[in-house]
Amino acid sequence: MPDLPGELRAMLHDRAELAPPAPAPARSLARRVRRRQSARLAAAVGGPVLAVVAVAGIATSALRPAERSIEPGRPGTDPWAFLETDDRYEFCDPPTENPDILVSVHRSEDKFAQGCVTARASAPMIQFSNGQDRPHDLQVRDEGGTVAFSFPAAPNISYADRIALAAGDYQLVCTLHETMRAQLVVR
Repeated sequence: MPDLPGELRAMLHDRAELAPPAPAPARSLARRVRRRQSARLAAAVGGPVLAVVAVAGIATSALRPAERSIEPGRPGTDPWAFLETDDRYEFCDPPTENPDILVSVHRSEDKFAQGCVTARASAPMIQFSNGQDRPHDLQVRDEGGTVAFSFPAAPNISYADRIALAAGDYQLVCTLHETMRAQLVVR
C-alpha cells in the first residue's frame, strides 16, 4: 500500500503553490471583529466584577442595623427619620431652618421647583412665588382632597400668608396645569 499521507501532503503542497494569494480582510470586517473581541473581553471582566459588587451590597444591607424600625414622633429619635425609610417620601428632605413653608414654581417649566416640600407643624407662614410670565395658582389639599389653603393665579407674583396646618401629608396643586403637583409633608 502506498504512503497515503505523504501523497496527500505532496498534492496539497502543489495546489497551494498554484492558488492565488488570499485577499486581506475588508476594513469593516476587521473593525467588526475587533469590536466583538473587545465586547467579549468587557463581558468576561465586567460580569464577575458586577457579581462581586452585588454580593457586597447585599451583605452590607444585611449587616446594617434595622433602620426601618424608627417610628415618626417617637421620643428621643429624629422626627424626620421616616423620610429615609418610607418610599412615599423618596424625594423629600428635612425642613430647612426657615420656619415658613416655601413653595415656588420652576423657572421655565410648568412644575413646582421641588417635588416634595417639608415643614414643621408650627410653621407660621406659607410663601408662594411664581417667577414665570404664565399664571399659576396654588392649592394645598389634605389627603381627602379638601382644599386647606389657596393662593389665586397670577404671573410674576409672590404671596405670603399666615397658615396653620395640622401634621399630615398634603398635596400642592396648580389648578391651571393639571400635571403641576407636589407633596407637602408637615410634622
